[in-house]
Amino acid sequence: MARDVLAGFAAIYSAPFFTNVGGTSYRYHLQWPTTILAFLAILVTIPIYFFYFYGAWFRERSKFALHLAGERRERDAAKVPDDLDA
Repeated sequence: MARDVLAGFAAIYSAPFFTNVGGTSYRYHLQWPTTILAFLAILVTIPIYFFYFYGAWFRERSKFALHLAGERRERDAAKVPDDLDA
């Protein structure tokens, strides 16, 4: 739903963006706005890879992640398989 709303807002600002950016030169009329969007996409993607490669380091230092891991261990230890009771 949020993606649809954001796409609707993008339709509002995309026409002026592609019309006004690039100056009076017809040659750069589409290239500059597309380049700006490409750089924005790269900037948004960098944190994804950063957290993918360094996520374990952050989780080791996070009190919240340690708390969740402890709760998970307690919950898993409380589960006893049925075939061991016999």
